Amino acid sequence: MTLALALVAVSVLVGPLAYMAEGQFGVLWALAAAGLCLTCGFAAIALREWFTSQNNPLAGLLCSMGVRLFPPLVLCLLIAIKQTGGDYFVFIGSLLVYYLVTLTVESWLAVRDSQSKQSLLETF
Repeated sequence: MTLALALVAVSVLVGPLAYMAEGQFGVLWALAAAGLCLTCGFAAIALREWFTSQNNPLAGLLCSMGVRLFPPLVLCLLIAIKQTGGDYFVFIGSLLVYYLVTLTVESWLAVRDSQSKQSLLETF
C-alpha cells in the first residue's frame, strides 16, 4: 500500500510534466512506466516475503533486488539501443523517476521489515 501511495504522490508531479511534453500520449507513457514499476515493486515485495517465510531472507532480498532492478533498467537499455528518435523521452524519464521512487520505498520497507523481524527474534 505504501508503494502505491508513493507512486500516486509522484504521479501528481510527473503527470503534468508528461502532458506538457507530449500531451495525452505523454500521460499514457507515464502511466505505463508507473504500472511497470509498481508491478516490479509488488513482485519484489511478494518474493521477499515468500523467501522470508521459507527461512531464507537473504535469498528473498537478492531475488527482490533482481526483480526490482532488471525489468525497468533493461527496458531503458533496449529502448536506448533500438530507437534513434526522441519518441520515448517521456517514457524513459518517467520510468527512471518511478524506478527511483519504488527503489527507495521498497528498500525502506525491506529494512523496516527485517528490523522488526529481528527484534521479534531477539525477544525469544
